[in-house]
Amino acid sequence: MDSKTDIETFPRRLTTREAETLAFMLSETDRALDPFRKQATVVAVSGRCSCGCPTIDLAVDRTKSAPADAGGIVASTNSRFGVEPFYWLTLREQDGWLSQLRLSYVDEPPPHEFLPTDVFEPPDGSN
Repeated sequence: MDSKTDIETFPRRLTTREAETLAFMLSETDRALDPFRKQATVVAVSGRCSCGCPTIDLAVDRTKSAPADAGGIVASTNSRFGVEPFYWLTLREQDGWLSQLRLSYVDEPPPHEFLPTDVFEPPDGSN
């Protein structure tokens, strides 16, 4: 492998799949998610999980957005009945700012990118 292409640099833009997954997690019509939806328009990937899963850390451009009411978990969901292995997605915030889009799983090895959103139940906002 070419080490130049294996090293990821941050901050970087979200990939298409990451952006789709973030939009899916914010798709619930709850108006309490509006500040996070605005943040999502100015978010970048600031890091990723070292285990090889697609979990990413998020950094919001705070000059172009405002913080939301803090609550820890913004939205969560799990894979639909019958999908194996079992997966769950969590969108987290810290101090009112989007901070992490996490894919958790039961079986190894983890997928290297977020799964298509149709694998998951509709997200449930937790704020």
